[in-house]
Amino acid sequence: MFASRAVTLIAAAAIAITAADTGIAITRPASHDSDTPSESLAKAFARALAQGTVHSQARTTSTTGATTTFDNYDGEHVGEQHITINGGHLEVRVIGSTTYLTGDAKGLAVYGVDAEQLHGQWLPLVAAQRGYGSVTAGVTLASALDADKIAGPLRREPDKTIDGEPVYGISGHGNGANSPSGSTSTIWISKDTGLPVEFDATTATTTITETFSDWGEPIHVATPSNVFGQTTI
Repeated sequence: MFASRAVTLIAAAAIAITAADTGIAITRPASHDSDTPSESLAKAFARALAQGTVHSQARTTSTTGATTTFDNYDGEHVGEQHITINGGHLEVRVIGSTTYLTGDAKGLAVYGVDAEQLHGQWLPLVAAQRGYGSVTAGVTLASALDADKIAGPLRREPDKTIDGEPVYGISGHGNGANSPSGSTSTIWISKDTGLPVEFDATTATTTITETFSDWGEPIHVATPSNVFGQTTI
Protein backbone atom coordinates (compact mmCIF):
# COMPACT_ATOMS: atom_id res chain seq x y z
CA MET A 1 0.00 0.00 0.00
CA PHE A 2 2.68 2.39 -0.95
CA ALA A 3 2.58 5.43 -2.26
CA SER A 4 5.19 4.85 -5.28
CA ARG A 5 4.89 6.57 -11.44
CA ALA A 6 3.88 7.47 -14.89
CA VAL A 7 0.21 8.51 -14.74
CA THR A 8 -2.06 6.56 -17.10
CA LEU A 9 -5.13 8.57 -18.07
CA ILE A 10 -8.33 7.44 -19.74
CA ALA A 11 -8.75 10.71 -21.54
CA ALA A 12 -11.48 10.23 -24.11
CA ALA A 13 -14.53 11.14 -22.03
CA ALA A 14 -12.88 11.61 -18.68
CA ILE A 15 -13.08 14.51 -16.27
CA ALA A 16 -9.60 15.78 -15.39
CA ILE A 17 -9.17 16.69 -11.76
CA THR A 18 -6.10 18.56 -10.58
CA ALA A 19 -4.53 18.56 -7.15
CA ALA A 20 -3.29 22.13 -7.36
CA ASP A 21 0.19 23.08 -6.39
CA THR A 22 0.16 24.34 -2.82
CA GLY A 23 2.37 27.27 -3.84
CA ILE A 24 4.57 26.70 -0.81
CA ALA A 25 8.19 27.42 -1.65
CA ILE A 26 10.67 24.81 -0.52
CA THR A 27 13.42 26.69 1.25
CA ARG A 28 16.45 25.31 2.96
CA PRO A 29 15.39 24.37 6.51
CA ALA A 30 17.19 25.45 9.62
CA SER A 31 19.90 23.09 10.79
CA HIS A 32 18.49 19.89 12.25
CA ASP A 33 21.60 19.20 14.29
CA SER A 34 20.11 20.56 17.52
CA ASP A 35 16.79 18.71 17.12
CA THR A 36 16.05 15.43 18.81
CA PRO A 37 15.31 12.53 16.44
CA SER A 38 11.62 12.86 17.34
CA GLU A 39 11.63 16.56 16.50
CA SER A 40 13.45 15.97 13.21
CA LEU A 41 10.96 13.29 12.17
CA ALA A 42 7.93 15.40 13.11
CA LYS A 43 9.26 18.39 11.17
CA ALA A 44 9.97 16.27 8.08
CA PHE A 45 6.46 14.79 8.06
CA ALA A 46 4.82 18.18 8.65
CA ARG A 47 6.87 19.70 5.84
CA ALA A 48 5.96 16.79 3.56
CA LEU A 49 2.25 17.10 4.27
CA ALA A 50 2.38 20.84 3.56
CA GLN A 51 3.63 20.20 0.00
CA GLY A 52 0.27 18.70 -0.97
CA THR A 53 1.54 16.14 -3.52
CA VAL A 54 4.33 13.65 -4.07
CA HIS A 55 5.45 10.95 -6.49
CA SER A 56 6.50 7.80 -4.63
CA GLN A 57 7.78 4.45 -5.84
CA ALA A 58 8.17 1.37 -3.69
CA ARG A 59 9.29 -2.22 -3.87
CA THR A 60 8.80 -5.02 -1.37
CA THR A 61 10.91 -8.16 -1.63
CA SER A 62 10.30 -11.29 0.43
CA THR A 63 12.86 -13.87 1.47
CA THR A 64 11.31 -16.19 -1.15
CA GLY A 65 12.18 -13.67 -3.87
CA ALA A 66 8.62 -12.51 -4.53
CA THR A 67 8.36 -8.79 -5.29
CA THR A 68 5.55 -6.26 -5.29
CA THR A 69 5.96 -2.79 -6.80
CA PHE A 70 3.94 0.38 -6.26
CA ASP A 71 4.00 3.54 -8.35
CA ASN A 72 1.96 6.39 -6.84
CA TYR A 73 1.03 9.98 -7.41
CA ASP A 74 -0.45 11.09 -4.10
CA GLY A 75 -2.40 14.29 -3.52
CA GLU A 76 -4.57 15.69 -0.75
CA HIS A 77 -7.88 14.39 -2.13
CA VAL A 78 -6.80 12.63 -5.33
CA GLY A 79 -4.27 9.98 -6.18
CA GLU A 80 -3.29 7.25 -8.61
CA GLN A 81 -1.53 3.98 -7.89
CA HIS A 82 -0.18 1.23 -10.14
CA ILE A 83 0.61 -2.11 -8.48
CA THR A 84 2.39 -5.19 -9.79
CA ILE A 85 1.75 -8.21 -7.55
CA ASN A 86 1.72 -12.00 -7.96
CA GLY A 87 2.35 -11.55 -11.68
CA GLY A 88 -0.74 -9.37 -12.00
CA HIS A 89 -1.47 -5.67 -12.26
CA LEU A 90 -3.83 -3.29 -10.49
CA GLU A 91 -4.65 0.39 -10.87
CA VAL A 92 -6.33 2.50 -8.21
CA ARG A 93 -7.64 6.04 -8.58
CA VAL A 94 -8.89 8.14 -5.70
CA ILE A 95 -11.04 11.15 -6.57
CA GLY A 96 -12.56 12.86 -3.58
CA SER A 97 -14.68 10.39 -1.61
CA THR A 98 -14.71 7.69 -4.31
CA THR A 99 -12.02 5.12 -5.05
CA TYR A 100 -11.90 3.24 -8.37
CA LEU A 101 -10.19 -0.14 -8.85
CA THR A 102 -9.36 -2.10 -11.99
CA GLY A 103 -6.80 -4.67 -13.09
CA ASP A 104 -6.20 -8.05 -14.64
CA ALA A 105 -7.35 -11.39 -13.24
CA LYS A 106 -4.25 -12.07 -11.14
CA GLY A 107 -4.19 -8.59 -9.70
CA LEU A 108 -7.91 -8.39 -8.88
CA ALA A 109 -7.72 -11.79 -7.17
CA VAL A 110 -5.72 -10.09 -4.40
CA TYR A 111 -8.90 -8.24 -3.42
CA GLY A 112 -11.24 -11.13 -4.20
CA VAL A 113 -12.71 -9.42 -7.26
CA ASP A 114 -13.97 -11.56 -10.16
CA ALA A 115 -12.23 -10.15 -13.25
CA GLU A 116 -14.70 -11.87 -15.59
CA GLN A 117 -17.59 -10.16 -13.82
CA LEU A 118 -15.85 -6.80 -13.98
CA HIS A 119 -15.17 -7.12 -17.75
CA GLY A 120 -12.32 -4.62 -17.71
CA GLN A 121 -14.42 -1.92 -16.09
CA TRP A 122 -13.64 0.15 -12.99
CA LEU A 123 -15.12 -0.88 -9.65
CA PRO A 124 -16.25 2.17 -7.63
CA LEU A 125 -15.93 2.10 -3.83
CA VAL A 126 -17.00 4.53 -1.11
CA ALA A 127 -16.13 4.67 2.58
CA ALA A 128 -19.08 2.59 3.83
CA GLN A 129 -18.18 -0.40 1.65
CA ARG A 130 -16.07 -3.39 2.50
CA GLY A 131 -12.66 -3.12 0.84
CA TYR A 132 -12.64 0.67 0.58
CA GLY A 133 -10.05 1.18 3.32
CA SER A 134 -7.54 -1.41 2.14
CA VAL A 135 -7.79 -0.32 -1.51
CA THR A 136 -7.56 3.41 -0.75
CA ALA A 137 -4.75 3.25 1.83
CA GLY A 138 -1.54 4.88 0.63
CA VAL A 139 -3.07 6.58 -2.41
CA THR A 140 -3.60 9.99 -0.79
CA LEU A 141 -0.71 11.95 0.68
CA ALA A 142 -1.81 11.77 4.32
CA SER A 143 -2.41 8.01 4.18
CA ALA A 144 0.89 7.43 2.37
CA LEU A 145 2.80 9.26 5.10
CA ASP A 146 0.80 7.50 7.80
CA ALA A 147 1.90 4.15 6.35
CA ASP A 148 5.54 5.12 6.96
CA LYS A 149 5.21 5.97 10.66
CA ILE A 150 8.11 5.06 12.92
CA ALA A 151 7.92 4.59 16.68
CA GLY A 152 10.61 5.07 19.31
CA PRO A 153 13.10 4.70 20.61
CA LEU A 154 14.34 6.80 17.68
CA ARG A 155 17.96 7.32 16.75
CA ARG A 156 19.88 9.51 14.35
CA GLU A 157 21.73 7.70 11.55
CA PRO A 158 24.99 8.99 10.06
CA ASP A 159 24.71 11.35 7.10
CA LYS A 160 25.09 9.88 3.60
CA THR A 161 24.05 10.63 0.02
CA ILE A 162 21.22 9.09 -2.00
CA ASP A 163 21.45 9.70 -5.75
CA GLY A 164 23.81 12.57 -5.02
CA GLU A 165 21.55 14.20 -2.42
CA PRO A 166 22.90 14.68 1.13
CA VAL A 167 20.54 13.07 3.64
CA TYR A 168 20.36 12.13 7.30
CA GLY A 169 18.36 9.24 8.73
CA ILE A 170 15.96 8.71 11.60
CA SER A 171 15.49 5.05 12.57
CA GLY A 172 13.13 3.25 14.90
CA HIS A 173 10.58 0.48 15.10
CA GLY A 174 7.80 0.08 12.57
CA ASN A 175 4.47 1.67 13.41
CA GLY A 176 2.62 1.89 10.08
CA ALA A 177 1.31 -0.26 7.25
CA ASN A 178 4.68 -0.14 5.47
CA SER A 179 6.61 -0.74 8.67
CA PRO A 180 4.76 -3.31 10.76
CA SER A 181 5.54 -3.89 14.42
CA GLY A 182 8.87 -5.64 14.80
CA SER A 183 10.41 -4.09 11.70
CA THR A 184 13.46 -1.85 11.66
CA SER A 185 12.57 1.31 9.74
CA THR A 186 14.47 4.39 8.59
CA ILE A 187 13.34 7.65 7.01
CA TRP A 188 16.10 9.40 5.05
CA ILE A 189 15.57 13.17 4.99
CA SER A 190 17.12 15.72 2.64
CA LYS A 191 19.55 18.08 4.36
CA ASP A 192 18.69 20.71 1.73
CA THR A 193 14.86 20.63 1.72
CA GLY A 194 13.99 18.84 4.95
CA LEU A 195 11.70 16.50 2.97
CA PRO A 196 11.74 12.68 2.97
CA VAL A 197 13.86 11.15 0.22
CA GLU A 198 13.64 7.45 1.02
CA PHE A 199 11.96 5.05 3.44
CA ASP A 200 13.47 1.64 4.25
CA ALA A 201 12.03 -1.13 6.40
CA THR A 202 13.16 -4.67 7.14
CA THR A 203 11.22 -7.50 8.78
CA ALA A 204 12.13 -11.15 9.26
CA THR A 205 10.62 -11.97 5.87
CA THR A 206 10.48 -8.75 3.83
CA THR A 207 12.49 -5.70 2.83
CA ILE A 208 10.77 -2.50 1.74
CA THR A 209 12.26 0.49 -0.09
CA GLU A 210 10.23 3.57 -1.01
CA THR A 211 11.51 6.70 -2.72
CA PHE A 212 9.94 10.17 -2.87
CA SER A 213 10.25 12.86 -5.55
CA ASP A 214 8.43 15.77 -7.19
CA TRP A 215 7.13 17.19 -3.93
CA GLY A 216 4.45 19.85 -4.52
CA GLU A 217 4.12 19.20 -8.27
CA PRO A 218 0.54 19.26 -9.65
CA ILE A 219 -0.98 15.87 -10.37
CA HIS A 220 -3.85 15.05 -12.72
CA VAL A 221 -6.17 12.10 -12.18
CA ALA A 222 -9.00 11.32 -14.61
CA THR A 223 -12.38 10.02 -13.52
CA PRO A 224 -12.89 6.66 -15.27
CA SER A 225 -15.70 6.67 -17.83
CA ASN A 226 -16.12 2.88 -17.93
CA VAL A 227 -17.46 2.29 -14.39
CA PHE A 228 -19.07 -0.96 -13.37
CA GLY A 229 -22.38 -0.94 -11.49
CA GLN A 230 -21.16 -3.33 -8.80
CA THR A 231 -21.03 -1.70 -5.34
CA THR A 232 -19.26 -4.31 -3.20
CA ILE A 233 -16.28 -6.59 -3.36
